[in-house]
Amino acid sequence: VYGGVCLMIWTWGIRMGQGIRLTRNRLIVSALLLFAAAGAAAILFLLYKYPTPEFFRTPEDNRNILVAHAGGQIDGNTYTNSLEALKLSIASGFKFIELDLLVSCDGKIVAAHDWKHFNSITGAGESESCLGSLEHAERKILGTYSPLGVDKINAIFSQNEELYLVTDKISDFEALTTHQEIPAERLLVELFTYSDYVRALKSGIRYPMLCIWDKKTFRKHERRFYFERIAMITLPAKLVPELEEELAALHADGVTIFAFSSNDAVYTGKYLNRNVTGVYTDFLLPADLRGDE
Repeated sequence: VYGGVCLMIWTWGIRMGQGIRLTRNRLIVSALLLFAAAGAAAILFLLYKYPTPEFFRTPEDNRNILVAHAGGQIDGNTYTNSLEALKLSIASGFKFIELDLLVSCDGKIVAAHDWKHFNSITGAGESESCLGSLEHAERKILGTYSPLGVDKINAIFSQNEELYLVTDKISDFEALTTHQEIPAERLLVELFTYSDYVRALKSGIRYPMLCIWDKKTFRKHERRFYFERIAMITLPAKLVPELEEELAALHADGVTIFAFSSNDAVYTGKYLNRNVTGVYTDFLLPADLRGDE
């Protein structure tokens, strides 16, 4: 399109330079063609720069979505991202599991909230040092639980085809799409800037979710909802009451909205399926909400 526009301008300039007299009608037609070509070029450029995301279709049997936060609790412990927590969440009926994913020093995907936190809960102090995947796997979380590497994650999600993986922290989309084997339609990735959201779309992430931290951020991106440039968002649970009407309208229009996090059954009963699509939780169970259809 850009080449066509340039060719038109160049041809027109040559003809004008040769003294060829254009009739008024031909001049008008040429101008219209030029504007049409330029408009088409601009639209194509914008579609490339800001791709249109797909809307997430919630399975009918997962209307009341609870997301097991950081793998879910295990023995009252949270943020473990451990094998035991993941297995307990699956046994408890969770279909959406959130795992914090990082890239290890040797380029492998591992589950950990951040290196400082992982080192602190595995007896290595407050170090922020990155670990290799083998050292990560050899640690014990709180002296008891097993860390998760990409091979274990792939195996578990392969055996449980109804599971969705929700993740954040990771911005290396090439590593994410290369090493993990979960189908694109079962992978939801939270991003913290709109530029990363767009980059994720271009990298083949089907369901990126833009994090909305506060009302100011919501107002900044509000127009993008109505031009269908954002199809999925996350936001703090405490922000939902402040944006109750706006979120209800977006939810009705098909925007997927996840709130993080709440362990309050009254809160989830009030806002779930009205203002938000799902809620991250540490201690609530899917069985707690089965009566709230």
